[in-house]
Amino acid sequence: GVTTLPVANTLNAAFTTQPVVTVQDQYGNKVATSTASVVASVGTGGWTLGGTSTLSAVAGVCTFVGLTVNAAGNIAGATINFASAPLTSTSATFNVGPTAVNEVPENSVASIYRNTDNHITVICDEGLSAESTVAVYNMTGQRLVSNRLTSTISVLNQSLQSGIYLVSVTNAGKTMTRKIALN
Repeated sequence: GVTTLPVANTLNAAFTTQPVVTVQDQYGNKVATSTASVVASVGTGGWTLGGTSTLSAVAGVCTFVGLTVNAAGNIAGATINFASAPLTSTSATFNVGPTAVNEVPENSVASIYRNTDNHITVICDEGLSAESTVAVYNMTGQRLVSNRLTSTISVLNQSLQSGIYLVSVTNAGKTMTRKIALN
């Protein structure tokens, strides 16, 4: 599954955060002995992928280097597909350009991802404080999930329907909210 979401702040340049893909078994466990070949390709968004798009896993992990995003203008809702026959995985959506909504501010609280099981994963940037919480809202503002964070890496296993959600994380006195798309 996609363990590090690509981030591209500049068009026609390398991703500022390169994607990382972990080879997993049917239970979501890392296959540490895997040297499988993984191919990255454009999923959605009307852009082209440059750089070395085929990589062999090392100890079950493919850390891409030098992938580039090429397009004529800003991109909203881009994804990257990763394939290692017969398995495939798609990154969460991301945006590209100077107004990219997934840019991480210097004072970020957490990283928020959609994992391969279509659950929300929250990785806190700092140690947890006593009041660390995560909440998920639908686009009408209805709170669907509210949990206290008990680990710096938390997976929300709630069954949420396909759609766009707002995920709000509070930790160490700071709050951040990000949009995430679930398939």
